[in-house]
This record gives sequence, structure tokens and C-alpha cells, in this order.
Amino acid sequence: MNAYYAYDPDYAADLAEQMVQALNRREHQSEDSHAYLMLDCIFHPELGEQLWQKRETLPIISLYQGSRKETVEGLSPFLYQLPVTPLGRRRELDHWLAQCRGKPMLSLLSSSLPLTVLQEHMRGFMDVRTRDGLLFTLRYTDSRTSATCLESVGAEARQSWLNGVYDWWVIGREGGLKRLGGAQTATLQAAAPPASGAYELNDYRY
Repeated sequence: MNAYYAYDPDYAADLAEQMVQALNRREHQSEDSHAYLMLDCIFHPELGEQLWQKRETLPIISLYQGSRKETVEGLSPFLYQLPVTPLGRRRELDHWLAQCRGKPMLSLLSSSLPLTVLQEHMRGFMDVRTRDGLLFTLRYTDSRTSATCLESVGAEARQSWLNGVYDWWVIGREGGLKRLGGAQTATLQAAAPPASGAYELNDYRY
């Protein structure tokens, strides 16, 4: 057990295969689906700096890009689009699982939204506001708290959030793949930014 992150570094032996099979099932159901990794580089700032520098040559985008947090790009969460070929996808999954081992920094998403549209959609849920007006960052890309973050906004906002993805998976406590949820409709839709600029925090246990 890694005491600092309170996160078990041991993945299930077949975790990469679980991911591949889950994505295959989704693509059988939804032919327009793309596969994305969501990487929280606050747990690996050196990797974050490297990804930021390579953002023009890789299918990757920072969730901070275009926001007030853009100046701390090395600590940014990133979206990375996985290859469509089985061999390329498995190679990338093995690589990123090794990079993220022991850190709660990797989630898997399936969505029909293009990379830049999915970035705008997910970025819209990074800032939340308390009822007394305090604005702060909701770090849902820390996979230990992703489920809690989803529950911390109201039901309408939560469904708008999930309407941008078919599936949102994290690595569970037992080291296997765990689905948090996804859209309840066949057609995905990116959420429009809230009129107030940030969604209201509904559950203060977060």
C-alpha cells in the first residue's frame, strides 16, 4: 500500500484486457464511440510537463487549456485519445498503466464527442460554487474521489455531466475496472456552461 496516496499500486493481472473488452463492448453498441484516458498529472508533474510540451504532436489536450488555470499546465488533468487499432490500443494501455501505477490518476472514458468538444464538456465541471459564493476546483480526475464528485452536484447537473460520455470507468479498490456511470440516451450531448459560470456544490461532504 502506498501510504501517501492511500492507493493500492497492485492492478488486477488482466486490467488492460478488462479495459479492451469494455471498450469493445461499447463500440459494438455505439459505433461512433471513441476511447479516452483521463490523466491527473498533479500526481506526476514531470509527466504533465512532458505532455504539455507534446500537446501539438499527440492526440492529447489539457483540461486547463483555455481556462484561468492554464498557467499551471504541469499539474493539469489531460485527455488522451487512444488508437482505434487493437494492437495500438493495447500497447498504449499497457504503457499508461505502467506510468500511473500506484497513483490514482487514470480513468477511462468512452464518448462520441471529439477530443476538443469532450475537453470543453469536462472542463465545465472543474469549477463549482458553494451557496455562499466560494469558487473552487473539483478535482474529479483523482480517481479516489471521482464517484464522490459526481454525487456532489445536483441531480440535473450530474446527468448533464454524464450525458457527455457513454461510460466513465475508474480502477476500483480491488484493482479492476469499475464503471461510475454514463449517459442514459443513445445520443451524447456536451453540456452548455452554466449561466452562473460554475455549477453549485450540492453535497458538502466533498
